[in-house]
Amino acid sequence: MRIAIFTLGSRGDVQPYVALAKQAVKRGHSAIICTGQTFEKLIKENGVEFAKAESDLMALLETKEGKNILNNAGKHIMKTMKYMKEVINPAYRKSLDQFWTAAQNLQEKSGSILDCCSKPQLIIPFSVDQPFWANRLFKMGYALKPLYEKTLQVQDLIQSFKDMEISANISSANKIKVLIESERGTDNTIDYLEKIHQNWNLGSNRKVMSY
Repeated sequence: MRIAIFTLGSRGDVQPYVALAKQAVKRGHSAIICTGQTFEKLIKENGVEFAKAESDLMALLETKEGKNILNNAGKHIMKTMKYMKEVINPAYRKSLDQFWTAAQNLQEKSGSILDCCSKPQLIIPFSVDQPFWANRLFKMGYALKPLYEKTLQVQDLIQSFKDMEISANISSANKIKVLIESERGTDNTIDYLEKIHQNWNLGSNRKVMSY
């Protein structure tokens, strides 16, 4: 089975698919992830093929203009619309073309994400729904209390690094890792995809399947 995965956004939008693709490769399938170049290293070091998508949110946030627009979109509506028209929309349209190309060029190949889940996470949210999830993970015991860029102080960052070494925080994070592993999420997903693939009537124009 050949699997093409297309995703755009932050690490939280990409990492789950890396885990899924890695498991697919482990079970003898071939997989490719098409996303922003920021995540090329993460994808390749997990044994998954990478294809570049022009739209790269994390790269935009490395620029002063992009960071200002994404963090203050409501305050600078005209600037935001101009940035969307000249930068974001063209990159997104090009990414759609690259998604299609990645699917068409997917080649048959025979053939750790969960490691990060055994460590307490320090989250510095910056926009959209990230503050919500940062606080949610903190309340679950998986992450430390989030720090915010606008009020970030050196001493707060140092203290958070020290807190990451506290045995109780390490234990809480490890419990989350065990729970995730017990759910067999990637295995169950691959089982489902294999079932679909087996029942799929492959026509002459369906040489590549993407999910």
